[in-house]
Amino acid sequence: MRDLSPPAFDASQARSDILGAEFLGEGTNFALFSDHATKVELCLFTEDGQTETHRLPLPLMEGGI
Repeated sequence: MRDLSPPAFDASQARSDILGAEFLGEGTNFALFSDHATKVELCLFTEDGQTETHRLPLPLMEGGI
């Protein structure tokens, strides 16, 4: 059976200079810019895109990113 526990964010590895989703070898960096967002959630799906497996709030960063 597949482990469906939510993945953990490692803010020490965050890269605010890379916008979008970028695989960095051992994990993926997610970053976006918004002057007005009060909350952003990352939604993860099964490989076929049919079933949402996790919905995680992205950690708050600085400078709109």
